[in-house]
Amino acid sequence: MLALFASLPALAAAPAPSLHPVVDDALARLQAHPEDLEAALGRMDDAEPVVLSALRRHGVPDTLAALPLVESGYENLPASANPVGAAGVWQFMPQTARRYGLRVNDQVDERLNLVLASDAAARLLADQHDAFGDWGLAIAAYNLGAPAVRDAIEDGGTRDPLALVQLGELPPYVASVYAAMLVSE
Repeated sequence: MLALFASLPALAAAPAPSLHPVVDDALARLQAHPEDLEAALGRMDDAEPVVLSALRRHGVPDTLAALPLVESGYENLPASANPVGAAGVWQFMPQTARRYGLRVNDQVDERLNLVLASDAAARLLADQHDAFGDWGLAIAAYNLGAPAVRDAIEDGGTRDPLALVQLGELPPYVASVYAAMLVSE
């Protein structure tokens, strides 16, 4: 099971059978609603070829195909379904979508186009990895933005994303994505 996280060194070093307490907690939350999880995994299977193609094209680990499980349950949600206006499988905010070349206006919302949004998400993840040199921190930056992650690192005194979750410097998002990686395997 730890081989799944070969590209995520913080988890690869964790002792078995528990990967990390915050990941264990996130895994329990995911598994608390098995019918929802099963439906999301079915939607993931349908979208996976498009998502993996985009991730591979931009050098992002295949395991990050699990990120939309956390974001949307692989549902292509319109902005009207989200109080903050995020949309699509990848739950892009309008300004981030535009920064990555997606059109978002009154006539079209390319966040709902799986091919275009997956390419944009893969580029965003690759950019965050380039900025932080760590996939866990890239995942956190995908969710919070790079400035918030830099602040968390400074305030927490560590670059370990799971330690930052334990310290309360980051929300449990990274742990949730790691748990989603486990269940999608």
